[in-house]
Amino acid sequence: MTSTLLVEIKYCEDTRPQNQLNAAKEQHKVLCNILQGASVTLHIILLGVGGTIYNTHTLKPFKELGLDSQRVKRLASKLHVHFVMFAAKFVHIYQT
Repeated sequence: MTSTLLVEIKYCEDTRPQNQLNAAKEQHKVLCNILQGASVTLHIILLGVGGTIYNTHTLKPFKELGLDSQRVKRLASKLHVHFVMFAAKFVHIYQT
């Protein structure tokens, strides 16, 4: 049997991550059904738009993918910095 990993990183409201978690599960339901016969594992990684790093929705999925605790925290922080830098560039371009 084939094993397939699906990984999605999503940004969500800091106080309501469940909305994006449910949306991601629903979004990938069809794809998981298409991959019948394969063992599909969906890893949804959520990052709060205000900088929230969740234990269960950010750190745990990264650990399940084999990263150690130090790398997990560094990666989550780097993803937030990248997002903030990209958002600032987007706002600057949009205003010009």
